[in-house]
Amino acid sequence: MEMIHTASLMHDDVVDNAPTRRGKPSANAKWGNALSVLVGDYFWCKACEIIVQHGDFRLLKVVTDTITGTTEGEVLELTQSNDVGINEEEYLKIVRHKTAVLLSACCHAGAVLGKVSEMLETALRRFGLDLGIAFQLSDDVLDYVSEEERFGKTRGSDLREGKLTLPLIVALKRCTDPERAIIKDALLSTELSEVQLGKIIELLDKYEGIDYTRKLARDYAERAKSHLKPFKPSIEKDALLALADYVTSREE
Repeated sequence: MEMIHTASLMHDDVVDNAPTRRGKPSANAKWGNALSVLVGDYFWCKACEIIVQHGDFRLLKVVTDTITGTTEGEVLELTQSNDVGINEEEYLKIVRHKTAVLLSACCHAGAVLGKVSEMLETALRRFGLDLGIAFQLSDDVLDYVSEEERFGKTRGSDLREGKLTLPLIVALKRCTDPERAIIKDALLSTELSEVQLGKIIELLDKYEGIDYTRKLARDYAERAKSHLKPFKPSIEKDALLALADYVTSREE
């Protein structure tokens, strides 16, 4: 699963032309797009090879469905890039496909390998899905409030890549036409200035885009935790519950 995740990040950085990943130069910035794509492809194939060797074809289906889902999510995001008309429902669909399915697959794989009942398998899969949505929404908030030294992420990096995330979508829905023009100009700008970023953050504060997204992330985290109710108390259950709390408290 880590290989699949790494492959998706390498391809994602090529698509976004991202210069950094986790505070360090991205693979494409360091070695070029061609090598990044090929190494990403290698990781996809190697992960599937390992699963085939394990001999569990249910597990293979979980993984191949995940690869399909993340690719569909990437295509959907590209088709709606810079689209100021995107709504919350459409954005959450992208999040489910691009991010949440991967965490869902990790949990689902554990259920398959653990040979649990169908009910518990479904519960773990749903836990992972809602956890993934909570994680991405929290990441959307971090993009505007984080310190690069602490999180390895430059403030406004999504905006610089022309990505409309939920805080902006909320602000666009609530702001005036002149303010909407400011956001649109920032999205289309080839080089986002600190002045532009400052104005965008002011609008996010004014229309509570960050607060709304933060609350929704916590709602999804609580929903994720609720899926674990059928499981008996254990260290492992406590760890998953703590993980759900962690993804929404990273900025604190």
